[in-house]
Amino acid sequence: MNGFENLLILLRDFYHFLTGATGYGIVMWLLAFVFAWSGITKLRQPLLAAMAMVDFGVVRRVQPVLGYLLGAVETLLALGLAFKLLPRLTLSITFFLLCVFTLLIARSLWRGEDFACFCFGESDSKLSKWTLARTGSIALFAGIATTPTPPDLYQGFQANVFQGVLAISILGTITLLTHLPRLMAWGKDSFISERDTITETNR
Repeated sequence: MNGFENLLILLRDFYHFLTGATGYGIVMWLLAFVFAWSGITKLRQPLLAAMAMVDFGVVRRVQPVLGYLLGAVETLLALGLAFKLLPRLTLSITFFLLCVFTLLIARSLWRGEDFACFCFGESDSKLSKWTLARTGSIALFAGIATTPTPPDLYQGFQANVFQGVLAISILGTITLLTHLPRLMAWGKDSFISERDTITETNR
């Protein structure tokens, strides 16, 4: 057995885990947290969401009510995912929205456009290959989860809490890693500034 076959086996096992009860639950919680953050932020700042819709070419005029509407839809989806209400339907709608969002980002990047996309509620989030890869990856996980619902999905309160804690830990780790270059640059700049200050004082 060569390395390529081992990789295929690993990918197959990972797929079986994601489509199993535990993996399925973790994915639903991951999506729930993402959509809850995005939806609540849009409800608080509907104008920014409406401006992003105009930038993406979805509508022609800035209409804050559309920002409210999108925020409400995302928040309801988050609740449905968290409580596993009609999981197949909820995941299908989630997958559809993520695919549309991914295509909109890809089209804007292809056109060479540069604007704040308000991606997942981040007001300073700019269009980039990273935002495209992130949205596409989330859409991929949602697509995998649209497979038939595991018969033992509802494993009780404790299992549900464990899956939620694990999901938010994964999100926290990913968020920290994405901000790591910025934190390192900030620490380096602070060190250089302090060193220059000490040098000038000694002179």
